[in-house]
Amino acid sequence: MLLGLGLVSCIVSGLANRPLIVSETKETEAAAVAVRDFVGHLDNKELDRNLETANTVRFGEGIFRTCIARDDRRSFYCLKVDTNTKPTRVTRDPSGEPNSVISGP
Repeated sequence: MLLGLGLVSCIVSGLANRPLIVSETKETEAAAVAVRDFVGHLDNKELDRNLETANTVRFGEGIFRTCIARDDRRSFYCLKVDTNTKPTRVTRDPSGEPNSVISGP
């Protein structure tokens, strides 16, 4: 019985350990997945560490800008995301300004 409970708890904890993306629409979910994958391919430990600080704003239908805070929390790594293309296109935004400055209050 204890062995069975241990097995069930291992399975449940494994399922619960999947990355969580909270999203309003399929477009915002696609943008979040694309940013996560893009950052994962960069092999940048600082961005990996701070991925949960990602902040996304929508600039148009399928057009997003996502900024990830650096360790100092004063500078940002920003990306432009276009979910209108297949596959979703992610490019670096040379501006390090946070979304709160770009999009207003």
